[in-house]
Amino acid sequence: MTVEGVMSRNKEVATLVSECIGVWADIEFSHGSLLAAMLHTTDPHVTVAMYLSLSSAHSRGAVLDAAADKALTARELDLYEAVMNFVEGAYDERNKLAHWCWGYCDELPDGLVLIDPRYRMQYLARNFRKSTPPTPLDLRHVFLVRKQDVENILERLTPVRHYVSLLGGAIWRENSESDRAALRRLLSDEPAVQKWLDDLNKSRLEKREEALQRKPSPPRAKEPSAKQRRDAALKKRALKKRGA
Repeated sequence: MTVEGVMSRNKEVATLVSECIGVWADIEFSHGSLLAAMLHTTDPHVTVAMYLSLSSAHSRGAVLDAAADKALTARELDLYEAVMNFVEGAYDERNKLAHWCWGYCDELPDGLVLIDPRYRMQYLARNFRKSTPPTPLDLRHVFLVRKQDVENILERLTPVRHYVSLLGGAIWRENSESDRAALRRLLSDEPAVQKWLDDLNKSRLEKREEALQRKPSPPRAKEPSAKQRRDAALKKRALKKRGA
């Protein structure tokens, strides 16, 4: 297994990987446009530049969430949270393609090998000493990526780009109310988004019913903000990954 000339070993996989990264670039740029829409700016280029200057995904998400909490209606906020849920999943998949380490294996010519960079650093550090036999690879941190695998990722990324685009038009105040309402309906009618919203409404209804069945209690705490809900979802996802 080596990394020299790796992407040329399977050009079909390499091309699909570059397409996935390109789709994510569109999604990320659209995030800056969402911020411009929520701030009602007259010069979106400035807002997009400010957004892209933030170096971490967490900072960018925090800025978007803070703006959404203040600028969006309740209905728009639900759509925003639905779309951001899909964006988070897209980010996780794109992140591996862009930041994990690529290699190939002569015995597996139909794909490329993807290695967790944290494990690769540990592996290289253990094998710097030439006087000791090389440590065998721990295959739990090494994955074979075939053409179909990347096609599936691209298939999941592409709708997210569409969702973000629809959301941008739905909250852009330069559009007429009728146009924005039409875009909200289009976004809400996307099957995956509709299911997410249905699950959200079901959860809210269950909580209200539970509250009615309980004895009177002090006034409820303030509804969590979009940022708090998103942070909780990220924490839950991280704990789930750790448990896996």
